[in-house]
Amino acid sequence: CAYTGTPLVLALFLQGGLGYTPLQSGLTASAFAIGVTVAAPIAGRMLPRFGARVLLAGLVLFTVGVAAAGLAGALAAGRVWAGGVALLLVVPLLVAGAGGGSVITPNQALSLSEVDVAGGSTAGGTLQTAQRIGNAIGAAVISAVFYAASRSPGPNREATYGHAYGLALGVSVVFALAAIGLA
Repeated sequence: CAYTGTPLVLALFLQGGLGYTPLQSGLTASAFAIGVTVAAPIAGRMLPRFGARVLLAGLVLFTVGVAAAGLAGALAAGRVWAGGVALLLVVPLLVAGAGGGSVITPNQALSLSEVDVAGGSTAGGTLQTAQRIGNAIGAAVISAVFYAASRSPGPNREATYGHAYGLALGVSVVFALAAIGLA
């Protein structure tokens, strides 16, 4: 639930609130994608040695990165020039991406590790369905919080959107903390 809505509200915040072009927004979000891309294969290689601790560490990294991004967006928007907000988001987004990438591979492997071959397709389908449901719920709830908080921007549109971004990512943090509790 925490994962999918995070980049969605980032794009809404940057484009709707700060006036970024889609290209500028995508370039800012690339820090998240780089973190995922680098961390996923590393986490996959660490899994046999460290087991579920890799998943837990990834969840913690993701949560810290998302919380830092939400805080940076909420505090900087309307106070720092729009390009500076992107610079402030790079490191938190990279950390969140690294955490997210460290969750994807271990979650798949650990979830299916004890399934016998005969039940593999059913287990894989069930896992994929559960992930899609979680993604849909998370994106819906996180974006609904963002839209509710940003619908009356007032005189300082950037600050209002920054506040909405921070609140939306707060919901993502709550979802991630629930995942940490389960892990």
